[in-house]
Amino acid sequence: MDDAELESIRQKKLAELQQQQESAEHMAQQENSAKHQIETVLRQILTPDAWEQWNNLKYRDTVSKTTFAHQVGMMLIQASQSGQVPGKINKEQLKRFLAVVQQKTRKEINIRGLSDKFRSEKKQ
Repeated sequence: MDDAELESIRQKKLAELQQQQESAEHMAQQENSAKHQIETVLRQILTPDAWEQWNNLKYRDTVSKTTFAHQVGMMLIQASQSGQVPGKINKEQLKRFLAVVQQKTRKEINIRGLSDKFRSEKKQ
């Protein structure tokens, strides 16, 4: 390979990396925009104390790097728009909603299967 070929390959790779970075930045902007829209609607359907509670949940998400609060926010918006929740959602309703969501999303771990395998290996 001569210098011209190497330079051509470098330029292609650089252009590819720049395009990937632009794409990632665009996706991040879209995600931030969507989160902002969710928060705008939540401000309208939550009472001030429920809004504060939801912000606490959002803060915990930031620390643990999850998106649980925004998923819950989307569910609240859907419930409100479909008429399942009349009026504004207060703190107690939000807590009940969170308890239901948490119970439905909790995963159970089956350790018995692993211990059975361990016992069968031990017998051999």
